[in-house]
Amino acid sequence: MPSCQVVPEPTNTADQNALKVQIHLKNEWVCIGYVSVYQILKVKSAIVKNEITSIELNRPKYKQNKNQDLTGYFCTVNITKKNRWMDDDPDAFYNMPMNI
Repeated sequence: MPSCQVVPEPTNTADQNALKVQIHLKNEWVCIGYVSVYQILKVKSAIVKNEITSIELNRPKYKQNKNQDLTGYFCTVNITKKNRWMDDDPDAFYNMPMNI
């Protein structure tokens, strides 16, 4: 599996708090997706506190949706950190002020 990283993307026009997920392919980092808005606070906090111990890409799976608009390869990323994760923030919103 390729190397994987999560990095802030403060220039993202949809959300200045965006965290993009990248994989290393052919000597360059390629964005494959973003951390959910409900998980940004806890992942960003773990990054700032240097608590991330590993980031691993799970094997891609092919999924076909009846609508055909979501058909393709999908994968998830496992992010492991020291200590316990905070809960997801169900009240999170894009460009939410964050005090980390």
